[in-house]
Amino acid sequence: MSNEMDSPSHGINVVSWLDEPATISRIKNLMNDFHVPGLAVAIVDGSEIRYRAFGNASLDPQTPCTPDTIFDIASCSKALTSLAVALLVENEHEFSTKVQWGSLMSSLLPDDFVLSTAEATNVVMVEDVLSHRTGLPSHDLSILSIESKHPDTVRSITRNLRHLALSKEPKTTYRYSNMMYTVATHLIETLSQQAFSHFLHERTLGPLGMTSTFTGSA
Repeated sequence: MSNEMDSPSHGINVVSWLDEPATISRIKNLMNDFHVPGLAVAIVDGSEIRYRAFGNASLDPQTPCTPDTIFDIASCSKALTSLAVALLVENEHEFSTKVQWGSLMSSLLPDDFVLSTAEATNVVMVEDVLSHRTGLPSHDLSILSIESKHPDTVRSITRNLRHLALSKEPKTTYRYSNMMYTVATHLIETLSQQAFSHFLHERTLGPLGMTSTFTGSA
């Protein structure tokens, strides 16, 4: 980016950067360049928060974007899924099945977590699933979405792994996988005996006061 968007110098109030005309102008120019209809920006510095909304949340009917506009956070939700698994690890005494980062997925979900080869099935751990180290490529087109007549569930997606080819051996390379985070969701629901949305709200969103954050099923 050009110098007009450089971070504020040491000693300058960081949050005030969002009020600078050059910053506002640059954001609007980027929105125009990338055809972004609307967005909201927040800067957090300790307990001080500055936020500003730009453009529209809807074009038809035209609805201005505000700091209270709800956005789909898409794959940013993976951070919350990882946090939920971390809570399973930290509070393992609460659950009948103990889980650690190095626990084998095939031991935690013996009937469901089966990969296309026995060798892969027997080495993939919890940390591999969350670190995109299972060797499974995207395979997203194999999923029956919620718009389908018979949509997949987190369990059926997990059980379908046995039919999907790996592109690399586990633990040898990074292969981004949305499906493996669905597997992590299935793990959370199985061990906690709660719906993922309830587990997340009870242990994360609620305690943090994140009243404007919810899952699609909430």
